[in-house]
Amino acid sequence: MGDLHGEEKHFFDHLAEKSGIPQENWERAGNHQKKLYQEGKVFESQLPQLDSINCPMLLMKDNYEWVTADDQLAAFANSQSNRKISIFNHSGQFPRFEEPELYVKVIKEFISHSSGIY
Repeated sequence: MGDLHGEEKHFFDHLAEKSGIPQENWERAGNHQKKLYQEGKVFESQLPQLDSINCPMLLMKDNYEWVTADDQLAAFANSQSNRKISIFNHSGQFPRFEEPELYVKVIKEFISHSSGIY
């Protein structure tokens, strides 16, 4: 798991404990991820396919998250009017928990703008 930037560093563990999902299921999810990594296609770039997507797109990136690289951000932006990037400056990987008010605001604004409602 990536770094968490907020005060509560173990919130995900607490969510998992309270979820009611058996430990066996969490382990299966981990095994699934390992198989994806072993197979390797998960590491293939999908950036060339971006230009074939015409619907509005929102990319939400945490400031302290390292997964989305600058070249990927640039390829996503690529001066397309149907794309929006929102950076969460106080999040490490889970803005929905680390910055919940801003997270909701960004999504609502994107949906309103995308559907032409202001």
